[in-house]
Amino acid sequence: MSRLPAILRVLAANRRVVLGVLVAAIAIAGCDGTGVDPFLSSDRYYSIYGSLDMRLSTQFLRVVPIDTLFGVDDNAPIDAVVRSIDLNNSEMETWRDSLITFPNGLHGHVFFSNLRIKPGHKYRVEVLRSDGAVTWVETTIPLEPTAELGPPVVTSPPEAPLPMGTQTVFWRGLTEEPHRVDLYYRYRSVPGNPFIDVRVPYSTKSTNEDTSEGWEITVNYSVDRAVLNDEIGGLGLRLAGVAMQVIVLADDWVPPGGVWDPEILSQPGVFSNVNNGFGFVGSAGRFSVEWIL
Repeated sequence: MSRLPAILRVLAANRRVVLGVLVAAIAIAGCDGTGVDPFLSSDRYYSIYGSLDMRLSTQFLRVVPIDTLFGVDDNAPIDAVVRSIDLNNSEMETWRDSLITFPNGLHGHVFFSNLRIKPGHKYRVEVLRSDGAVTWVETTIPLEPTAELGPPVVTSPPEAPLPMGTQTVFWRGLTEEPHRVDLYYRYRSVPGNPFIDVRVPYSTKSTNEDTSEGWEITVNYSVDRAVLNDEIGGLGLRLAGVAMQVIVLADDWVPPGGVWDPEILSQPGVFSNVNNGFGFVGSAGRFSVEWIL
């Protein structure tokens, strides 16, 4: 049960794609009044969707067989073996199956593995059927950039009641806009609960014009002070450190035409990197740097 929230977060990111696949499959069956099975000659065996995430110690993958007959028992085991292969070093992991009951009452098979993915590595995920049929997908984890911390800059404008402070973090090697940037302020707390972390979302836009060598984010301590006061003002906590995290998506996540249009993405096969099947499996890198003021 403890795995359920993480599984749902993984699946929610691609729910429109999945819905489109299932609706289209049902529509095909309804249009065939002759009783001829539309899937007998198909070379698509499974719908698979999920993501490989550096933040997670356990990875999840939703697997749905494209059955030759509808109405099968969704509580029954499925004819599927899931494995992942690190193509950089040939390490192979066999994933375990779990039957999940979702909040809407539907059941689904979610495979999981205690797999720590590595930046810059290319992974192949395969779903194999007992007759040798295989659905597979490959995804490459983004390369790890190098974080370079600039010196703090403090100014005292006459009109400002308090000094103004800024500091830059230059992510060398990160030449594309990150998906998300978060700043964390860590405060010392009471014994037994030693730290309190306050997250401040940051713009993903670079503060340097030339991003050919890397991506620069400027931390504005003066602006953040107001957010921090709302969160922990008056508690008398001591600042222990600061950390920045950037989330970088693999190239798999680029939608058709570069536009996230739900009407287009809900159509089966439009946004898919799966071979011999439907669905989507992408990857994400999470990189962080910490410092003390």
